[in-house]
Amino acid sequence: MAAALLVYVAMAPNNPAAPAPLVAVLHAPESQTAGWVAVLAQHQLHLAEMTTEKPPEAHAFELWAIAPHATRPVPLAVIPANGALRLASLPRAVVNGAALAISIEPPGGSPTGVPTGPVVYAGVLRST
Repeated sequence: MAAALLVYVAMAPNNPAAPAPLVAVLHAPESQTAGWVAVLAQHQLHLAEMTTEKPPEAHAFELWAIAPHATRPVPLAVIPANGALRLASLPRAVVNGAALAISIEPPGGSPTGVPTGPVVYAGVLRST
């Protein structure tokens, strides 16, 4: 949680009229230890790796969003090997209460538009 707070403070908008950032701490289903932290601020999503775990050889991590009350995930991006991702063009699914998930996929991402590999990290975007 300290890492999430640090990311939030570092990205806090200078404009007091700007909406508060949304934060998601993504963790493995069987663990409460943070694996990734996502911050949505000023219409940009920033994802930072908090783990040293890497995808299996010849695979990549892919980030997904599932809007509240939706049943189908929306692909956001294949996560670079350095674990840092910044997205400025976001679909409507990326809102307060949306679930973010990371799955293991082929190097270029899922060929089907939905996760083909297991979801290894998940969390929910919440207002701070």
